[in-house]
Amino acid sequence: MNSHPKRRFLAALPLLFGCAFASAQTTLISDDFSTSGLVNATAPDVTVAAANWLALTGANGASSSGTVLSVPTAAVQTASVDLGASYFSTHPGIYTLTCDLRFPTNAGGGTNWIALGFATSALATSNFTSGGAPWILYRENGNVRVFTGPGTGGSAFNEGTYAYANGTSRTFKLVLNTAVTNWTLDAYVGATPLDLNGGSAGNTYAFSTNPAVRYVGLSTTSGSGTPVASADNFQLSVAAALPAPTLVTPAHNNQAYQMSPSFYWNAVAGAASYEIQISTASTFATLEDTDTIEIARYVPEDALAIGNKYWRVRAIAPGGLAGAWSSTFIYQLLTPATTYTVSNVAGWQNTLRTWVANNSGPLKISFPTGTYQLVPAAYPADFTMLSLVNRTDIVIEGNNSTIVLGTGSVPTGKHLIPGLISLTNCQRITVRRLTIEHDVPPHFVGVVQAITNPSGTITKVRLLKQSGYPDLDGALMQSHWEGASILDPSPANKGRLKPNAGSLYYFDKASVANLGGGVFEVNAATQHPFATFTSQVAVNDAVILYARAGYSSNTVLQNNTTDTVYEKLNIYTSGWGHFWTFYGSDLKVLGCNLVPKNSTRWFAGNADGIHARAHLNGPWVEGCTVQSIGDDGVALYNKGMSIIQHFRPANSNRVRIFPGNMHLVVGDTFKIFNAAAGTVDPTTYSVTATAANGSSPVTSYDVDFTPALTYDPNIVGTATNDLRSDDQLFCYNKRNAGFVIRDNQFLGNRRYGTVVRAANGIIKNNTYSGSSAAAIAVINEANYFQNGLNSSNLLISGNTLNYNGFDTLAPKMANLHVEFWKPDARVGYDFEHLVPTTAPHSGITVVGNTISNWEHIAILLGNATASDVASNTVNTLRSPQLFGSVTDQAIVVNNTVDCDVSDNNLAGSGVSTANALVIPGPPPIAKGNTNLTQSGNVLP
Repeated sequence: MNSHPKRRFLAALPLLFGCAFASAQTTLISDDFSTSGLVNATAPDVTVAAANWLALTGANGASSSGTVLSVPTAAVQTASVDLGASYFSTHPGIYTLTCDLRFPTNAGGGTNWIALGFATSALATSNFTSGGAPWILYRENGNVRVFTGPGTGGSAFNEGTYAYANGTSRTFKLVLNTAVTNWTLDAYVGATPLDLNGGSAGNTYAFSTNPAVRYVGLSTTSGSGTPVASADNFQLSVAAALPAPTLVTPAHNNQAYQMSPSFYWNAVAGAASYEIQISTASTFATLEDTDTIEIARYVPEDALAIGNKYWRVRAIAPGGLAGAWSSTFIYQLLTPATTYTVSNVAGWQNTLRTWVANNSGPLKISFPTGTYQLVPAAYPADFTMLSLVNRTDIVIEGNNSTIVLGTGSVPTGKHLIPGLISLTNCQRITVRRLTIEHDVPPHFVGVVQAITNPSGTITKVRLLKQSGYPDLDGALMQSHWEGASILDPSPANKGRLKPNAGSLYYFDKASVANLGGGVFEVNAATQHPFATFTSQVAVNDAVILYARAGYSSNTVLQNNTTDTVYEKLNIYTSGWGHFWTFYGSDLKVLGCNLVPKNSTRWFAGNADGIHARAHLNGPWVEGCTVQSIGDDGVALYNKGMSIIQHFRPANSNRVRIFPGNMHLVVGDTFKIFNAAAGTVDPTTYSVTATAANGSSPVTSYDVDFTPALTYDPNIVGTATNDLRSDDQLFCYNKRNAGFVIRDNQFLGNRRYGTVVRAANGIIKNNTYSGSSAAAIAVINEANYFQNGLNSSNLLISGNTLNYNGFDTLAPKMANLHVEFWKPDARVGYDFEHLVPTTAPHSGITVVGNTISNWEHIAILLGNATASDVASNTVNTLRSPQLFGSVTDQAIVVNNTVDCDVSDNNLAGSGVSTANALVIPGPPPIAKGNTNLTQSGNVLP
C-alpha cells in the first residue's frame, strides 16, 4: 500500500485508543557533509558506535565542499558506514534510508549513475553491483532502478529514461522493515512510491531470503563522460521501539468467574495494534489464546479453562515492529463454590428462581443436557426464565440444552411471549451453551394467494399460512400484532426481504377473516403512515407479520448492567429483539447463532439482533451469525434529549429538557446538537446536578452543568419536542466506546446489517449479504427516534459486502454509508432527513473492504473530518438493476475536511470513469471537500 502522510488510524482519544500511522524515529546516521575534504575516515554528524565513512581516496574519491558531497562518476566507488555484523537482524526495526541526489544540468544522456543503499560489505573500490542489497540508482539520463540484490539480482523497478530529469535535487528513500519474518522493502523518489512488484501485489516487496547487510552508503559507476553527482542530507533512521503497555484489568491476581473476561490496558501512543498472550505458564511456553487487536481491549472468543491465567500485552508499531512486553498479570479463573443443578421436572423454573433468591455470592447454575419447557403460568414471573436484580457473579452453564419458551395466556388475561433472562443493576453474569426457541414462532408467515387493488392501491391480501406458524386470528397474533414485511419469493433467498419493496407495512388485525385450510384474508391498515402496499406485493410473495407488541419479551434484556457474557447460544426465535441492553457497559456476544431453526422456517426474530443504548464501553460481538431478523443486525446508539427551556442570562448553567430519553446522571458529559443547522457544539459539558419536575408523570428535567452556556439554545418554548426546532443534549461519555464487531455473518436482515453512532470502535472482517438497506451505516437518525449523534475514530476494515441495499430506503444510501443528518419536513409523526454541509464525523477509516453486486453507491464518505477511504475494492454492479434511473457511483465523497481517498480498486465496478470516484458528490447537498487528497486509485 502506498504511504500517505495524512493517513490516520484511530488517533489517540480518551478510552482505549492510542493509535496512529506515524511513529517516532531515532536517527542512527546523519551527515550534511559540512566537513570539507575527502569523506573517507570522517565521522558523520550522527553515527553508530563511532563508525566513520569508508570510501575511495585520491582524486576521484567522494569529497565535500563544506556544503554538499561531490561524487565523481569517473571511477567505481562506494562510500559506506559500517553498523556491525548482523546489525539489522539483531536490531529489528523499520529502517528509513534517505539522501538528496543530483546530476548537474549539463550532464549528458549517458548511463552513469549514483546509488543509495544497503550493502553486505564496504565496497570502497567497487560498487553496489558487487554487494548492494537492496539499493536504488539514479542515472544521469533520468532513469531510476531498484535492485533487491545481491548486486544486480532482483531487479524490482526500472523507470524509463528521462523520467527524472537531471539538474534537480531529488530525495531518494528506501524503507527496509527487518521486524517481520520476511523483510520488506519500499522505495520512493520524493513522495512518489515506486511499484516494486510490477503492479501485481502493491508497492511493497517481500524478500524470500533476507539479505545479510551491515553497511549503508552511496555508490557510483563509471561510464561515458565524467559527470560529478552530488549528495546531501544522508540519513538512516529507525522507528523507535514502543514502550510496554500498562495492564489495567483484571487486576493482578484478581479472582473471578468470567471465562471470557475483558482484558484492558492503557493505550500506547503510536501503536497501530496490540498483541496479547494468555497462558497457563508464566514462561508463556504454550499459549491458551493469542491475538492482535487495534484497541486496548481484548475478549477471548472461546471460553478460557478454569485455572490461573498469565497474560501480557505488547504494542505493535505501524509496519509490524513489536515493542516490549508488559509486565505479567495473573487472572485466577475459578468455579463458583455454590452450584445448583436444574432438575428437569414440572415447575423447574420456579424451583430455580427460589434457589437463586435464597443464595448469595458467586453461583453456578447447571442444566444437564436435555430439553426444558417453560410454560407460562403467571405474570411477571414467567415473562422471563430468570429475572435478576442487583446480582453479581452468576454462571449459567447450559451444556448444550434447549429451553423452549412457551407462549400463552396467564390468569390475569395477559398473553405472554417470554424471554430468557432479564438483568437489572447486575454485574458479571455469564450464560453459555444453550438453544432458545419458542413453542410457536412469534410471527406469522404466509404466501400471497390473491390481492385486491381496485385503484392500484392494495386494500386486501389473501395469505396461505406456512407450516408451523400461528393462525392470524389466534391469541398469539391478535395479542401482539405489529408490522409486516414482504419477503423474497425466491427459495434461494428465503428469509430475505423482497427487492425494491418497503421494509415495513401494516395490516388491520380486526379485519382478519379465517377462510379455512390455513387461508386468511386481511385488510391493509389505512391510517398508519406505513400502511400502503401500492404495487409492491404480488401473488406468490411471502409476507411476515411480526408479533412483538404487548407482553412480548426480548430474549435478553439488560438495564444498568455491566460485564455480561453470552457464549455459544443458538436463538431460533425472539419475541422482540435478541440482546437489548440499556445504560450498561461491556456486553459480550460470542459465537452465537441468531438464525432460523431449519429450512422450513423463514425468520429468526422480530427486531434487532444486538441493540445497545448508551453504553460506557461498547459491545464485543465476535464469531456470530445473525440471519433473517426483523431489524438491524447490530445497532449502537444513544438518545437525544430535547431542550424545552433555558434560563439565560439569569442562569447559564441550566437547561430544562423534555422527559423522554432522559438518562444523564451527575458526572456524565454531553454535547449540544443544533438540529436546525445540523451542527454539534464543540464544547463538552459536565453534568453537576439533575432534578425531575412533576410526578406521575414527570413533565421535564432540569440539568445543571459546567461550563456555562455562551449562547441561547434553540427551543420551541413548549414541550412539543419538535425535532426541527429544539436543540438536543447527547450524552458523550456513554457512546459505546471501544466496541468490536468482527468475524461475524449478517445475512438477510431487514434494514441495516450494522448501524453505529459510537466512538473508538472496530467493524472488521464481517460478511454482509442481504441487508435490505445499507450493510454498514455510520449515521445519526435525526428523526422521531433521535438515535445517536456524530461518530469518531472508527476502523471499518476487511468486510465483505455482497448484494445489500435493495429496499425502498436503499436508493437514498450507499452499501457502506457514512453521513450526518438533520431533521427536515415532518411526515406524519416522523421527520425526513436532510444532509447539512457540516463535517462532525471524524477519524473514520474505511480500508480494505470488498463490495460486490451493488447498486446506486458502493461507498459514501460524507460529513467527515480527518477520515480515509483506502484500498477498498468495488466489484461488479448488481444485475438486474432495481432502481431504474438512479445513477450508479462507486465512491462518493462529499462535505469533508482533511480527508484522503487512495489506492481503491474501482476497475471492475462496472461504472464509467466519471462515476467511479465522484468528488464532490452530486447536488443539492454538495458543499465540496476541503483539503482532500487522493492518489493511487484504479479507475475503469
